[in-house]
Amino acid sequence: MLGKVCLVAAVLVTAVAMPLAAADDVGSPRHSRVLDAAFRRLATRFLRSEVESGKLKIAASGDFDRMVTKTLEFLFSRYPGIRSVTAEESKRFEGGQFDDRANLERVDALAKLHLFLPRLSIFVVDNAHARTLSGADLEAGTRILEADVSVLLKAQGSKPGRS
Repeated sequence: MLGKVCLVAAVLVTAVAMPLAAADDVGSPRHSRVLDAAFRRLATRFLRSEVESGKLKIAASGDFDRMVTKTLEFLFSRYPGIRSVTAEESKRFEGGQFDDRANLERVDALAKLHLFLPRLSIFVVDNAHARTLSGADLEAGTRILEADVSVLLKAQGSKPGRS
């Protein structure tokens, strides 16, 4: 278990903490339009799957759009740094350059921890493993999963022997 915790700590430091620390040279967070659009697509796909499975009831299409917006507002308020990107990442993302292999490895490593994940993160893991997420959508999903795992490990105290 200690090895898993160390692996997760390394993944989280390189994937979450470093971009947050270097978000911009002048200190204000930088966001990517491409990544923001991917968060919206991912929330839409997730909520649509929840409606189709009967887990979520929505009366009208306007209600669905509001639910997507509320989901994004919740994510961005719970994880304020999730949208932050470095200047280098912003340029890569705007050019459509994403490292799917590295993102899939990060998803696999985090999924192997066998934590009780929120439904959106379960959706991300399932779709990443099914290879139905790629590019910006996989990047956005990986960031959500990493943020959820980070919160769960902090809640557990990330001590060896706990699962």
